[in-house]
Amino acid sequence: MVFRSKVDAWLVLVAVFVPVIALAFVAYRTRLDPKAMPVVLIVALAAGAAALIFTKTNYTIDGDVLIIRSGFFRWRVPIRDIESVTPTHNPSSSPALSLDRLEIRYGPKTILVSPDDKAGFIRALTRINPNIRL
Repeated sequence: MVFRSKVDAWLVLVAVFVPVIALAFVAYRTRLDPKAMPVVLIVALAAGAAALIFTKTNYTIDGDVLIIRSGFFRWRVPIRDIESVTPTHNPSSSPALSLDRLEIRYGPKTILVSPDDKAGFIRALTRINPNIRL
């Protein structure tokens, strides 16, 4: 079962469109002067990495494991180890594309996620581990 991340529009503007606009500005102002190519390349890579994160952030329940994907990153959380799931708006860096988040506490670790269908996500987790505190 795959849950997509909720996406905040302001985050799309900041993470994707700002680098694209910067890239266009640098390309226009330098007329693609070879000396400016390192800057163009860095901005293009940043825009590409942001686009990858926006297209590849999701939360998959596979058997008794929660697999969290965000761009090139992967986390595997045994659902039986999840102690609590708490709503939060914590802005810490995490595999969540919205500030409407859930904090998942498992053992000594926590991770923030932002499933679009929070109720369905929590139901799916608690079917596997009914001891999760909400």
